[in-house]
Amino acid sequence: MKTMQTYKLDSLAASLFAAVLALAAVSAAQAALITSPNPGALQITFDDSASYDTSGSSVQIGNSISQNVLVSAAGGTLNFGAPIGAWSLADNGEWTGASFVGVDGDFQNEPQGIAASLFFDLASPAFSVGAVMNFDPTFTYGGGLPLPLYIAVFDSAGTLLEDHFVPVATPNAINQGLFYGITLATPSIARFEVSGPFAVLDNLSVTPVPEPGTGVLVLAAMGALGAATRRRSRA
Repeated sequence: MKTMQTYKLDSLAASLFAAVLALAAVSAAQAALITSPNPGALQITFDDSASYDTSGSSVQIGNSISQNVLVSAAGGTLNFGAPIGAWSLADNGEWTGASFVGVDGDFQNEPQGIAASLFFDLASPAFSVGAVMNFDPTFTYGGGLPLPLYIAVFDSAGTLLEDHFVPVATPNAINQGLFYGITLATPSIARFEVSGPFAVLDNLSVTPVPEPGTGVLVLAAMGALGAATRRRSRA
């Protein structure tokens, strides 16, 4: 015979289990723009960027986080640090020193409005990718109005998963930018793109593991279910 406490445990377990199922159902389709790194993110600071060899088409930058991460550029030249003293971003100030990566160019395909781009390819797909970034906002695309910086993530097959235009404004600042990134519910991100005239980026953050909150919720539900089962077996 079930006691009132057993009923309460059953109800708690059912509620937690339902919450887990609901979270899974909602998050399965979730993709979101983020403005700060996710918990548990690994960060590439580019503090050793002066030692990178840019003679190839792509450069390995993931050694500091023990990950295979390659960066390449299109529509311009890949640079680590300012090539001539300072990286001019016009209205958005400038970046100096060697602790960043940038693409020295404006347009890749002006008629189609595609700006110079940085591509970060991950050997191990991630849940989220983002960085502190900036660009020169004075260029126009195809002769039209200036657009914000563009970011996008792709899966290992090259399929676009999510993209956003992100506003970055740091008037006359030195070495300033804003963090933007994209997070998904599953570790599907294999490529991160940042596109814009003279785009510059620092503190690349990659989250290769599940978010801690989801794991805690699942463990709580499993624990409650186990407790309820034990109570029933003794009743």
